[in-house]
Amino acid sequence: MAHLKLVVLLAVMLTTNPANQKIDPLSCHGPDTSPSVFYQARIDESLKLFSTKPKITKPEFLVRHAGTRCHNTWADILRNRVIISEPIFRDFSSEELAGLIAHEIAHIELRDKGPHIQMDLRGAELTSTSIMLAKLKRMLSICIDLKKTKGLTYSILHNLQWEIEDYRFTISKIKSQSSTESPK
Repeated sequence: MAHLKLVVLLAVMLTTNPANQKIDPLSCHGPDTSPSVFYQARIDESLKLFSTKPKITKPEFLVRHAGTRCHNTWADILRNRVIISEPIFRDFSSEELAGLIAHEIAHIELRDKGPHIQMDLRGAELTSTSIMLAKLKRMLSICIDLKKTKGLTYSILHNLQWEIEDYRFTISKIKSQSSTESPK
């Protein structure tokens, strides 16, 4: 499933490019992860925002370090782990982090089966509609900012545009689902 993560990776990678060099879309990947000891309080704070208990045992949380310039999270469904890139802790609120974690837990719960929007819909069930919308809007903002970066290849720009449209669609879908469930 790592190849499916490439599109998401491209959408959420946030970088500076002072030399106007081509951006390496795989800059988030590598073996440089470690247990989340330093960030565990922040993870626990975000987990307290869950309104529903996940259907899995609490995953192990790892942090991707070593000069990571991207904002991304990954689910390791075989090992019940969630990997979070370090800039997430700096740039995302606890609510946005809760939405990201809920999305990755949904990947593990659903064994990565089904359309990607299903992960956000399940994430909204685990947390709340407002938390998932905050996460989606933040990711959309990052994609829009990244699209302005100089040196991106046409392929990356095309994928970013697709991701922007996908985030907008998911936001509208979650909003409409929320309004149909609300008492009138």
